[in-house]
Amino acid sequence: MAQHDYVVGNGSGATVRGDYNDALLAIATMNSGATAPSTTYAYMPYVNTADGHLYVRNAANTAWIDHGLIAERVLRAGDIAAGGSAGLLRADGDGSGLTGIDSIPVGFPFYWPASSPPAWALELDGSAVSRASYSALFAIVGTVFGAGDGSTTFNLPDIRGEFIRGWDNGRGVDTGRLFGSTQLDQMQQITGSVRVYGGISGAFTDGGAQGNFGGGVNSFNLANFDSAGSPGARVGSETRARNVALLPCIKF
Repeated sequence: MAQHDYVVGNGSGATVRGDYNDALLAIATMNSGATAPSTTYAYMPYVNTADGHLYVRNAANTAWIDHGLIAERVLRAGDIAAGGSAGLLRADGDGSGLTGIDSIPVGFPFYWPASSPPAWALELDGSAVSRASYSALFAIVGTVFGAGDGSTTFNLPDIRGEFIRGWDNGRGVDTGRLFGSTQLDQMQQITGSVRVYGGISGAFTDGGAQGNFGGGVNSFNLANFDSAGSPGARVGSETRARNVALLPCIKF
């Protein structure tokens, strides 16, 4: 372990040789020491013996860049396998042989922007799948969405054509809901009545005279309502929000 300013002073014989040897030793030990060298140069390496980290001086020679523990190996081209040895970073994205790296957990639901799921996921289509082949997923999902054949398979949730709503879980906003249960479309109830004297239009239609109203008015018309008659109305068999169709999947 040695450090040097890399300026060899004038001299002769053993004095100059010793100065050169000290400089070479500093190079050989990567300027190692408990504190940073006092004289620095751009791109100069330095091993801190106190914390075990390798530091390299930046291009402007104004600060040290921490490159981590010197005892840890650097990622090399040989660490990237085309799809073979466990424990290596693979070009095909399979991280099953790696440890200590966060990844998408089993059971994570997500939407995929393609018509078929990725190789590491299943479509949430309610199908019955093998409890043995997807044991990690079965440990999470269980038989909440169906027991399959009752022994060797279990059902995935069927999210096709559905919106997901957060489970109330005792909050009291969507009372009475069981976890994993489905719910039909619904609107809050609107009630009332209208008596019309004169012309009606739009979503209202004339239901015809309804008889003597009294007070000098001989009759009134019944106003029928149909939202399809509203200008620019989009009506159909369900109530829904504007949406985009993507493929619901789950990581296995």
